[in-house]
Amino acid sequence: MEAIPEENTIEEKKKEEFRRFKFLVFGILFVTYPFEVFPFISYLDIPAIIGFWISIIIGGILLIYLFIPKFKFPLIEKLPYIGLIITIFELFLVVISVFPNAMTDEIAVSTYAAKLFLEGKDPYSNANMAPVFNSFFRPSGYTPTLFGGVMNTLIYPGMSVIAFIPVVVLNLPNYSMLLVFSMIAFAGVFYEYYKKKIVDLVPFLAVMIAIAAEIFGFSMAGTTDILWITFLIFAYITRKNPWLSGIFFGLSLSSKQTPIIILPFFLYFLYRENKSKHISVPEFLIGAVASFFATNIPFILMSPKDWLRNVLVAAYQPVIGVGIGFSEPSFLGVIHIPSIFFTTMFVAVAMLFFIAYVRYFDLLKYAFFVFPMIIFMFNYRVFINYIVDWTFLIFLIYPEYQDMFNKSMYQRKEIHIDVIATLKDYKNFVKKTFSKHYAIAIALIVVFGLGTGGAYALSYENSTYSTFQINSISNMSDPIGIPGYVTQMSMNISYTPLSNPGNHTAVYFRIFPQNPIGGRFNGLLWGTNSTLSYGYNHIIIKPSRFVDFLQQNASFRIEAYYGSETGFYNDKSGYVSTAGNPMENWMMNYPTYELPEPFPGWSAVYHGVNSGFYNYSGTNGINLSVNTIKNGSFSYYGIETPLNFSMLVRDNYSMSYYQSSGSNFTSTKNLSYARSFSGILISLNSGSENIWITPDKNYGSNTITVIPTDNLQNITIIDNSMMFNYRQLNNILLNYTGMNFGGAIGTISFIVGSGYSGMHVDSTFSSIKLFIG
Repeated sequence: MEAIPEENTIEEKKKEEFRRFKFLVFGILFVTYPFEVFPFISYLDIPAIIGFWISIIIGGILLIYLFIPKFKFPLIEKLPYIGLIITIFELFLVVISVFPNAMTDEIAVSTYAAKLFLEGKDPYSNANMAPVFNSFFRPSGYTPTLFGGVMNTLIYPGMSVIAFIPVVVLNLPNYSMLLVFSMIAFAGVFYEYYKKKIVDLVPFLAVMIAIAAEIFGFSMAGTTDILWITFLIFAYITRKNPWLSGIFFGLSLSSKQTPIIILPFFLYFLYRENKSKHISVPEFLIGAVASFFATNIPFILMSPKDWLRNVLVAAYQPVIGVGIGFSEPSFLGVIHIPSIFFTTMFVAVAMLFFIAYVRYFDLLKYAFFVFPMIIFMFNYRVFINYIVDWTFLIFLIYPEYQDMFNKSMYQRKEIHIDVIATLKDYKNFVKKTFSKHYAIAIALIVVFGLGTGGAYALSYENSTYSTFQINSISNMSDPIGIPGYVTQMSMNISYTPLSNPGNHTAVYFRIFPQNPIGGRFNGLLWGTNSTLSYGYNHIIIKPSRFVDFLQQNASFRIEAYYGSETGFYNDKSGYVSTAGNPMENWMMNYPTYELPEPFPGWSAVYHGVNSGFYNYSGTNGINLSVNTIKNGSFSYYGIETPLNFSMLVRDNYSMSYYQSSGSNFTSTKNLSYARSFSGILISLNSGSENIWITPDKNYGSNTITVIPTDNLQNITIIDNSMMFNYRQLNNILLNYTGMNFGGAIGTISFIVGSGYSGMHVDSTFSSIKLFIG
């Protein structure tokens, strides 16, 4: 009998060890993963719960199977793959539950652009896109510009619009399209592992799940990068067919300009991988150009100038710096470095990487998806997704590298930087590729020339000649009554223009707090209603939105900016409130839009309603609407905030408001059977006493009319003047109940409701004002 070589025996042992290690990794993953994600779902999320059950059972089976020697069951051998699919399914369910209400400006712009396109309007017209952030399309994340306002224009190519046409036509959540692309992207990567039959690497997919969770989270939050990632994945998978690969790459570039950074590396990769067929590069380019223009030609025909301007401006927008790149010391004011420096460094580093890639191709052949992670660190704006996105693509390319490594194609070499030799290689590449395709070469030169020229032109466009110096900050306060936050401060700031001292200028602010940013990558954005004139200026600044509130007792650095000029100031004080608030945010300032709460300090409340909703109506206004289902008992929907009734009575506060409605209101002595109600509810002592205030249309007088109930726990006050005094309310309660409510606490609510089934009630409240007197 022929002896079995010792090398084969060792190799078989290694394979068996790795096979069992696979069961260990996946067994633990499938058991622990459901408990890791369980806090993010509801008990009523039945599909997720069933998925958890199956996942835990599969994990248990794999861990038991691990300890059963000398047995192989085909079905159990495949359980890791089945469990992986279930785990990915659970991942998507969790991501959907966490992120669907979050919206970035990217997804808002793309969805609104698709809506305009279906209406026959040009989405690349800035005038058409102006209303993008109104109502439904208002995102939680904006991109502020250096000259005030936010970026509300479409700057991405046509596929970024076309991809969202289905969600507009079918009236689906706009993030659902990103979910579909996320699943397709994962399937594409998994296919590469399956195709290469790299079973031993399957445990690494467990790591990819963690990476994918971050990327899919970006997608559900409204970052549209998964579009270009998915198309780029299939451009790589189909590279043996250069026409098809080019089409996918063109679609990737048409989704977002980001993949342009990888194009030179990918072209050279194709060139070297197909030395016997140099025509593959031109075929790829023709396919890419064809698909890119096929998805953009409808928009180009609408307005070539608008399309070209917006697509080219993408990388050179006059926007504030953000992120953790090398530009951070610049936009924090530590050292003044113009943004054009980072644009130049971005291009220069990309060129250096390409020179190295050409020269040391045998060493770096499959490393080109890593290069952008470093290149983007030199960009002026460095969001997390600029870096993390590429990790998904590294998983895609790893099976090919593993295959090369196993075939002993990898050879270690000492690296000697020889730029001249590398440039010769690059020259041969260009000569062989474009010697008979001058049109393509010229087109590429024109595109890159326009892009570079645009960079320098836009970097100096609208530049200002002003100098800001923040001299002091004082009077930090919280005038709208949000405990724990600073919502207003005074500032002394100097403006010294280098020319024409008679000029006035706008100015904007952002605060970098010492405490964690909590996802607010732009910092805290503040503004003022004042313009600056030459010399010293005393102004009041306020946060732009509720997410820009500054926490009390927080040290911070504040920047004043407009265009290319900035000024900085450090503050270590922070406002500490010692006085109580009669009620929170009584003017209903700063609508939240993307959160369940309509205003900071207010919450939505309902009782026995079929459906109720609110939306914002003008400045400091809110529209409430309700359909009731209960007959014979009062059902309502509204918003409420805590009320310090004793303080309001003691300091003689009054409240005025404006109310309008399309509903007719009828009040009776027994409020439980009122046909409908719209107005204010003051609820005291845990709801045991209630005051209902309404401008009932059946009462023409502006004098107060009091309608008590039999048990005196509900008192209706008819007051068409839409103004009341809290001390007067306390006296009414005292007269009708004989009790002193001076020390009571409770809530105040703006509500609509009815005692009739199916009754629809709506009303708009605005101009709320609390004042002493």
